[in-house]
Amino acid sequence: MTTLIALAHKMESYNHAVASGSKCVAWQKFIEECRDDLHRLPWSDDAGYFVPEGFWEYWNCVAAGESGDFDAKSGDEPSRV
Repeated sequence: MTTLIALAHKMESYNHAVASGSKCVAWQKFIEECRDDLHRLPWSDDAGYFVPEGFWEYWNCVAAGESGDFDAKSGDEPSRV
């Protein structure tokens, strides 16, 4: 298990690699799901929260560029590439 802040650092690194200077779609969706599903944000006081395993697995794959939901080189959804 990992904390929200640790997962957010992985996603920030991914976002920086694919969309330096802006926010990729994957990053935006990650923040939305943090807010909607976890009811907290990576920069909140409780970012040390341990995320559910399925949430971690999904977003860890995205951060590794291994998700079919987002283009590994741009962070966009395939329909936007």
